Amino acid sequence: MRSNDAGRVCLERVSLAYGKGRAKTTVCEALDLDVAGGESVALIGPSGCGKTSILHALCGLLKPQQGVASVGGVPAHKPRRDVALILQDAGLLPWKTVWQNASLGLQLAGLPLERAKPHLEELHLAPLVQRYPFELSGGQRQRVGIARALATDPSVLLMDEPLANLDAFTKEHIQDVFLALWQRRQHTQVLVTHDLEEAVFLGQRIVVLSAPPAGIVAVLDNPQVGGPHWRNSDAFYAQVQALRKVLV
Repeated sequence: MRSNDAGRVCLERVSLAYGKGRAKTTVCEALDLDVAGGESVALIGPSGCGKTSILHALCGLLKPQQGVASVGGVPAHKPRRDVALILQDAGLLPWKTVWQNASLGLQLAGLPLERAKPHLEELHLAPLVQRYPFELSGGQRQRVGIARALATDPSVLLMDEPLANLDAFTKEHIQDVFLALWQRRQHTQVLVTHDLEEAVFLGQRIVVLSAPPAGIVAVLDNPQVGGPHWRNSDAFYAQVQALRKVLV
């Protein structure tokens, strides 16, 4: 079982901005967020409120203007193997096969490439390992991105609207995959999404951000995540409506 401390994600009075001088835009200001190890949290809010920037700060790709972003009590000054980021377009290299894409993080970290194999099998990609991204469906490409992220056994999984470009049927299938993986692996999960139902399906807590410079407007507890028939329950739809009211 994972140590909860290793996967704890914190923002302490974090301000994030892009651009310089007169073109500088502050996207979030003095933001505090504490995600417990093993917790699944969804971030939702208007475009431009810094959701993606928050993920980039947590994985060490963006330095806060002020405050500290940390994982496991360690400031996120640079990318690290135990923090994985899944992008909207899966971020696959078109000239590499499924196997090469899935094992890329392992190769860069100097780890055995065979560690990718069980994740490819679990995600039903084993028969496709010699194919290239252009030969895959959107859902298959996204599963390759998931396999690559999980191959290094991260304690924290950050997801930036990973299902935004998929059709409704495929999106629900991959949401089920995310849920099952999180329940089994007990990693910390932070999901950025514009999809209210996705936030309610996957987030034990749903953090609602304001327009920029963003702050936290509300936090909705969502403890029934992962329960039997959650997606089709009356409680699920009631929670979606409650979230919609907050966002209006």
